[in-house]
Amino acid sequence: VSLQEVCCSCEVELLESKYLNIKAFELCILGDATTALDRALETAFSLMSNEETAKVVVSLPGKLINLQQSVSVTCTAHLRIIENNKTVYELSAAEKLGIAVKYKNTGVTLYKEGLLHKQVLAFFMFSDAVKWLCMIGPEEGEDLSKEVTKIKMQCYNNIALFHLQQQNYRLCITAATTLLNVDGSNVKA
Repeated sequence: VSLQEVCCSCEVELLESKYLNIKAFELCILGDATTALDRALETAFSLMSNEETAKVVVSLPGKLINLQQSVSVTCTAHLRIIENNKTVYELSAAEKLGIAVKYKNTGVTLYKEGLLHKQVLAFFMFSDAVKWLCMIGPEEGEDLSKEVTKIKMQCYNNIALFHLQQQNYRLCITAATTLLNVDGSNVKA
């Protein structure tokens, strides 16, 4: 990725963006974003084709980046795809589980930082982990089913906690109920 003509309504360092800090066409893996801006940029990149140049405008509410005011970033992005990963349908159940565990662990690390904007990103990581786990069909991951269920329940616990702390009680109850339907003795739920 090469970002040029970057215009930001705040100091770029405050955004903690890996994409704003890399050299032009430095090799990077899309999908590992851990900041709100990088997640938004990756969404834009995912809509681009190889060797495409696009004007990208991102607007973020301040609470996602630990600032009082909203922030906007405008840039010209050029995408060069070196190698495409396998599609989700080509991944084995173990590979999908590995991706889910990586997202869950990243979410735990972000959540433990205790800052609201990091906890919001942790919520997205937990949600992404659950999405990956839901892509493991019972027939393909029979030997992994206990591990899949365990990781999924940990993510739902974390999602419920996030919603509880944000006073989103209906969403907290939904996540906790999902847990209790699988494990009625889950104390955290």
